[in-house]
Amino acid sequence: MNVSPIVRRHATLARLVDRGTFVAVQYAIVRDDPSRDDYLCRLLQSVKAAKVISGVGD
Repeated sequence: MNVSPIVRRHATLARLVDRGTFVAVQYAIVRDDPSRDDYLCRLLQSVKAAKVISGVGD
């Protein structure tokens, strides 16, 4: 089965958060329409929303 690099990246992030290596994932991609952010939707399928923090405005 061919797994996309994005899916592998999200799985790796999820493992690091679950192990406690990472406390959270900072997400800071500005979109014209944030309600249509496919990357963020896929990220949230792997990492709990409570562990994703906004980096917009930093």
